[in-house]
Amino acid sequence: MLTAGSMVYYGLNGVCCVMGTVEKNFDGSLSRYYELHPYFRKNEVIFLPENNEALLAHLRPLISREDIDVILRDCPQTKCPWPEPEPVRRDAFKTILRSGDQLEIIRLIRTLYERKTQLTACGKKLRTSDTAFLKDAERLLNEEFAFVLEIPPAEVPAYIREHMPE
Repeated sequence: MLTAGSMVYYGLNGVCCVMGTVEKNFDGSLSRYYELHPYFRKNEVIFLPENNEALLAHLRPLISREDIDVILRDCPQTKCPWPEPEPVRRDAFKTILRSGDQLEIIRLIRTLYERKTQLTACGKKLRTSDTAFLKDAERLLNEEFAFVLEIPPAEVPAYIREHMPE
């Protein structure tokens, strides 16, 4: 059970504040929902069915400052594999983003940046879908780290560079 006022990480929505529970009639029957407000997108509201285990599985507690330090210190220089064809890659990258696993998200960002650099050297660009995955991965990582570290999201990349070994 989620507590009103608590902060959680919810799938592709990132950091959310639990406002409480409400009864809503979305599908012709009255049901109870958790009301979540994404912290960095003030005008959005998410209604999460209390009894939908599949959706509730995407919730997790926020990581701690200590977790961030461990992730950055121990993050190996490995990257994610580059799956082909594109539909397989989309599914693999979407799974990583939905997992909320910040170590895997860092690996995904590293993989996409390396691919972007390789393509740029050849006068090419990342596919639109890969660019969107990079943007989403950076947003999810920056927002959670920013909230936990109490810094603006724009300062997170510099924080990561300072604290991640070469």
